[in-house]
Amino acid sequence: MTATVRPMKAFFPRWTSVPGDPVDAAGHGRELLQSGRIDQAMRVLERLPDLITAKIRHHWDGAYVEGRMAGEAAMHAKMRPKPPPAPTGPRRHEWLHAALADPDQRATARAAVRLIDQLLDQVAAGRLTLSAARWRRLREALT
Repeated sequence: MTATVRPMKAFFPRWTSVPGDPVDAAGHGRELLQSGRIDQAMRVLERLPDLITAKIRHHWDGAYVEGRMAGEAAMHAKMRPKPPPAPTGPRRHEWLHAALADPDQRATARAAVRLIDQLLDQVAAGRLTLSAARWRRLREALT
């Protein structure tokens, strides 16, 4: 007569074992909930997120982790504050001051931005600012 060797879990009811597959765990938890064993179902279902994550990591090996890390790095890079733009103020004023020394260019600048000489002198001295559109008109007219 030969003895049959069975694994230990064959002698226990199904609800005592915790499945390692997330699909089996969800089905097992549903059976336990339907039979009214809420505490046991909670024990099985609490492990479900960890089982899903482990299954994904096992299936995709390192690709899942690498992709997630790359996504997080891209998100952090996007949220990182950008460096301030290079200062353009003093160089503009110096350029305008040199350009206004010539009477012909002064007349061209005056016509381009429609300002009187006193206001142009204040802009060249840095005491008055122009909008970006006016600076662009001035640059186009004088170059």
